[in-house]
Amino acid sequence: MDKTGVRSRPKVLLARLFGPGTADVAAFLKGMKGADGERPLCWDEGPEVVVKCVGPDVLEALSAAFGDSLYSIDGRRMHEVAAGLLAAGQWKLSTAESCTGGLVSQLLTSVAGSSVFFEGGLVTYSNLSKSELLHVPAERIANSGAVSEDVARAMASGCRSVLGTDLAVAVSGIAGPSGGSPDKPVGTVCFALASADCVRSATVRFPGGRAEVREAAAIAAIDMVRRWCVDRGGRGFYLDVARRDGLN
Repeated sequence: MDKTGVRSRPKVLLARLFGPGTADVAAFLKGMKGADGERPLCWDEGPEVVVKCVGPDVLEALSAAFGDSLYSIDGRRMHEVAAGLLAAGQWKLSTAESCTGGLVSQLLTSVAGSSVFFEGGLVTYSNLSKSELLHVPAERIANSGAVSEDVARAMASGCRSVLGTDLAVAVSGIAGPSGGSPDKPVGTVCFALASADCVRSATVRFPGGRAEVREAAAIAAIDMVRRWCVDRGGRGFYLDVARRDGLN
């Protein structure tokens, strides 16, 4: 009740999850009710799932079932959550992007005050630019391929060194519609995050067309940053996208 003695209505919450599929979340929510008896609503939004519910009970159940794939309960998007964590921790971030073409940087710098945590980004689309700007050895690209965790790790380490940041995230992938192979089909994206104490990497295959792959990859890269911030230095790092774990 509020100060007048009138029973206050439970708060409406807007949760966002990145990783689980919409069908999985909808199936989990089936039959559940919020604090005032209202059923939670669930819908697909990009590569994310949004859940609208009343009161905390549904969110507590979601958190128990899906872990920290549930990253926001107030409607904030991934880049806004990561921005808040970076600013709070006073960490400086830089980005090295290939297939996303600067989308990671664009999302992060759309947040007001991003200059507090964002140092800069390098779009190294060609193999030559990866070598000349990020100091990725040409032999590593020749041996492993530009779309590989080996090269992504070198991109992240090089970016961190060149721009002098606490951490750097790198993305290299095949957004399509062409360029895929049996070993690395369209939608294959490699990620890496470099910090002072470690370099972590993961590979994920995203469904959809070029725009969908690029958007999902950008959000996944920022999710990697978010998890690093939460874990204070990358300990316990994992990337669960499309119900697949990239454990290191």
